[in-house]
Amino acid sequence: MSQYLSTDSRVDEQPIQIDGEDIDNVTHAIIFNDGQAYKNLIINTKAAGIKARIIDTVTTKVVNIDKGDKYDVYIGRGTLWGNPYAIGFSGDREEVIRKFKYDFERGFLRFTREDVLKLKGKTLGCHCKPAACHGDVIAEYLNALDDES
Repeated sequence: MSQYLSTDSRVDEQPIQIDGEDIDNVTHAIIFNDGQAYKNLIINTKAAGIKARIIDTVTTKVVNIDKGDKYDVYIGRGTLWGNPYAIGFSGDREEVIRKFKYDFERGFLRFTREDVLKLKGKTLGCHCKPAACHGDVIAEYLNALDDES
């Protein structure tokens, strides 16, 4: 923005993040829409007549199926995506996730990178959330793909 608007005193070069409904002083907005988190903000922005650019993003996330959260793919034990390292038997939570990540990064697991790409934009279901989970490793990888290009 500074390249184009640095001489315009009306423009704050530092973008702000608005999580709530406080949009009174906003004149323009860029909203990265994951389809869920900012529904109300998008509605309120439009209702207030704020000029907005809505950019749809594809986000992979992990939810807890025991809490009734909707999910697209179950990634727990017994599936292709399950962590082969069990808490207690193979270490504590941190250790089994570290082992999964190590194997994931080196292609030592039962699935390929091509298999993983099929999960992009999906909601992954497990029993761990909100605690740390091997699913976070998968989601983090998929969500970082756009960052690298």
